[in-house]
Amino acid sequence: MLAIFEFHGQSIRTSQDEQGNIWFCLKDILTSINTTTTTAQAQTLLEEGFGTLQVIVIPIPDALGRKQSTVFVSEAGTTFFIS
Repeated sequence: MLAIFEFHGQSIRTSQDEQGNIWFCLKDILTSINTTTTTAQAQTLLEEGFGTLQVIVIPIPDALGRKQSTVFVSEAGTTFFIS
């Protein structure tokens, strides 16, 4: 289930896993900090620096109801980009 988190006036989609961990949509984080870094570049950077446990891919529906693979990152991964 997705929920919205507001960060400096920007909406960031979040999801909670079975263990109660909150995951943040990487594309939304990058948009909120006004970077030109792509989602793929950011995902690679996180995986190389912190390992694959900081990144998950969640299928979420787009405006037409089609499932789209969307990259979400852990709280630590989120902090890496916003700090």
